[in-house]
Amino acid sequence: MGKQLADIEVFDSKNNRNKLSELIKDRPIILSPIYTKCPSSCSIITANLKEAIKKSKGMGKEYEVLTFSFDYYDTPKDLKTFTKRWDITGESWKVVASDKESTSQLLSSIDFEIIKEKSGDYLHPNVLVVITPKMKISRFVYGVFPSARDIDMAVLEAKKEKTSLSFYEGFLLNCFKFDATSKKYIIDWAFIIQICVGIFFISGLLFFVIRDLFFKDLRTL
Repeated sequence: MGKQLADIEVFDSKNNRNKLSELIKDRPIILSPIYTKCPSSCSIITANLKEAIKKSKGMGKEYEVLTFSFDYYDTPKDLKTFTKRWDITGESWKVVASDKESTSQLLSSIDFEIIKEKSGDYLHPNVLVVITPKMKISRFVYGVFPSARDIDMAVLEAKKEKTSLSFYEGFLLNCFKFDATSKKYIIDWAFIIQICVGIFFISGLLFFVIRDLFFKDLRTL
């Protein structure tokens, strides 16, 4: 993590061509590397990403989504078919592809390895890559079942690079930590306990201060 994303030129279903840096609007990017003719896992991860985004409700406000097809034989027509199949609309979720050399540069920059089989299908990792507004890799979200919490927490991490978090966002981010074993965000009980102990200590201190003031006032009557 922390590596710079390759700023390659990509094209969409209308054959509009842009550098990746031109598509980032000062927000984190959820990058989903797939290929449009994938018969299995790419469909699962796209379907579950859609569901997680619905629950997250942050797309277009907190982050953008970029589905990148690493099949450099994909054409604008293939991208259009994929976009239509998954009912991907609006400016906040783009589906793009690129040429062979540029695709290789992008995949290398995110340490994403693919193996093409004789059947034409690809063996590949199932992962979302969270990119900061300055195009650096912030977090990998593994598996075909990304959750809204995983996305929201990863976006908050990436967002810190560009803007200061609100008190609530900072507190929420500290309440969770990324578990390297499960590849998920889990509750940071150590932080929660520290907060509870702190609240208990301050409450106890206030109790004794108020009690002393109360009895002091009684003695002066």
